[in-house]
Amino acid sequence: MNESSAESASTRVSRIINAERKAVYHAFLDPDSVVSWLAPNNMRGHVHTFDAREDGTFRMSLTYQNPEHSLAGKTSEDTDTFQGRFDKHRGMIEDAVLGCLSGAFASL
Repeated sequence: MNESSAESASTRVSRIINAERKAVYHAFLDPDSVVSWLAPNNMRGHVHTFDAREDGTFRMSLTYQNPEHSLAGKTSEDTDTFQGRFDKHRGMIEDAVLGCLSGAFASL
């Protein structure tokens, strides 16, 4: 479901994971686990900061493994960098794409 307005843009993504709740919870608290399932096959992930506690924050980048055969990244030519926070009631929330090069992503 996508929702947007002139002032801001928002994308809501959900995924059903066939795993026990405890395993999913622990995967969200481990930066290596998050990178392993968050990064698509054609990208590699890098965790810059990861403070997995209530009101903690994270900052991550996804970089195309082969920039010559990829779409341009939103933060740099081959990278998408984003940040988020851990919310007691809502879980892990991605807040924003950082440093957009393209005007197409300026409202994110």
